[in-house]
Amino acid sequence: MKTLNLKNLSWFVVWAMVCMVAFASCSDEEETVDETPVFPELKEINIPAGGNDEISFEANMDWTLTSDAGWCKFVDGEFEESTMSGKAGSQTVQVVVSADGQDYETDAVAQITLKMGNQSQVIYKVTRAKKEYQSLVVTDEEGNTYDETHPLTIKGNLATGEVYTTVKVEVEEGTQIGVEYPEWVILRVNEDEGTYELTFNTESGHNFKYAMEEEGTLKFMTESGDRSVAVPVVYEGMDETSLGVSPSHSNVSVNADGSFALESGKSSTLTSEIISRNDEYEIVAFVQTEGADGEFDYDFSGNGKVDWITVVKNGADVTITASPNETGAVRDAVVMAFPKAVYDEINGNLEASIIETISGGEGDDAYSSTGIASRYTTFVIAYLSQEPVVEQSDVIRFISSGIAMEGTMGSSWDITSWSSMGIEESPVSVVSSGGNNHYVATVDASVISMIEDGSEPTYLVFEAEGTGSGQEIGELSKVDGVRGVSVNGTYGIAGGVQTVNGWGIVLTSTNPLPTGYTIVVRGTDGTVVASCEVVFNAE
Repeated sequence: MKTLNLKNLSWFVVWAMVCMVAFASCSDEEETVDETPVFPELKEINIPAGGNDEISFEANMDWTLTSDAGWCKFVDGEFEESTMSGKAGSQTVQVVVSADGQDYETDAVAQITLKMGNQSQVIYKVTRAKKEYQSLVVTDEEGNTYDETHPLTIKGNLATGEVYTTVKVEVEEGTQIGVEYPEWVILRVNEDEGTYELTFNTESGHNFKYAMEEEGTLKFMTESGDRSVAVPVVYEGMDETSLGVSPSHSNVSVNADGSFALESGKSSTLTSEIISRNDEYEIVAFVQTEGADGEFDYDFSGNGKVDWITVVKNGADVTITASPNETGAVRDAVVMAFPKAVYDEINGNLEASIIETISGGEGDDAYSSTGIASRYTTFVIAYLSQEPVVEQSDVIRFISSGIAMEGTMGSSWDITSWSSMGIEESPVSVVSSGGNNHYVATVDASVISMIEDGSEPTYLVFEAEGTGSGQEIGELSKVDGVRGVSVNGTYGIAGGVQTVNGWGIVLTSTNPLPTGYTIVVRGTDGTVVASCEVVFNAE
């Protein structure tokens, strides 16, 4: 039988305990070595504002990253933080850079510090470049760019006024911009919209109807002068769809012989200036007839021409003449001018394009009317109405229906009839002198004070009834103390408008009153066919 030696067992236990203590001592020494942080070498990177990048490092123990700049942060899941922590090992962290606090003076540097244990060290420097001044960019309202190779075309003005072309300048907020531009450009700043509005300067000496033969330069620059952009600028000429007529003639009476009864008197021609791009326009004439119901009928069978009207173009000037009316009936016409660009669109379909029908209402309130389309009414040169040739009556009568006040309607006269003055019986009596178509007109004393010459003379007007076409009223000869003028045209009369073919007289001297003054009607050959001696009654 074997016996257990307790003495030897005790020694074994002691030895085991010694080994355990020694091992534990070795473990403690190794742990102490591992707690010494090992930092990576410093690295420097550049990240622009609004950009991001990754940084990588090795950590031999638990770690914490810190950024000393608010504009430089770490992405931690869905968040952006200035501090981030993790466990030992290989690490990759995304860094994002914002534009907060960025200026135009200096680059900004953020330091990223790694802390392990009780030690910290900067392991990355992140540089964010300073702001760069952006180049000036000139655009239209749709964003199309103007530059040295893309000229700015200023829109054409209308016949009725200016048209503005709008541009924008893209630059940092708060930057002051100056502009240099040619003298033929007008520029205004729309501060509310932050835009520049340009139009052609009609007082530059160049006619706005025509394009500029030489381009100018539009130069935008910063207040400091460090940045600028030069844009070629041209003017396209007047808007090709616009047209003006100066003057336009409304309701012109055409005498039977083809002459025109104007405010200024009788004329063989009717003239106007046509304002259009490059003087390019087309004439369109057509027949217009007013029916009994007040509606108009139109006849375009002449394809833009009327046989009794002749229109001659000479550059911008238009001259209209009319032939005698031997049809025995009144005839009417309209003469218009169209910009070439518009005419090219409507040619071949003139009536449907020019005449429009306006209708509306319902039931008993329904209405319908035709007329020249509103968009074209400013293209009318003249509305013409011609009386037919009239043969002289056997009896020609002289009448005085009122007085004419010169200058009260601008360049025209205002005819005031006796009835509108509250005079029931004419203060001018006309009686036959015994011969056929020869009369004596006695002017009452009350009229003499009305018709004395002055700064705004008032004329006593005589008309002759029963005259034939082409016959004219005038004076037999000049007499001291009396001045006569033709009062032949369309005038304001008694609150309306009326055509007057008469002769007006004003007294230039009343002491003594003139005698022997005679008004006559002459035929087309100049012979006197009727006469009326004017006698001034001082009592």
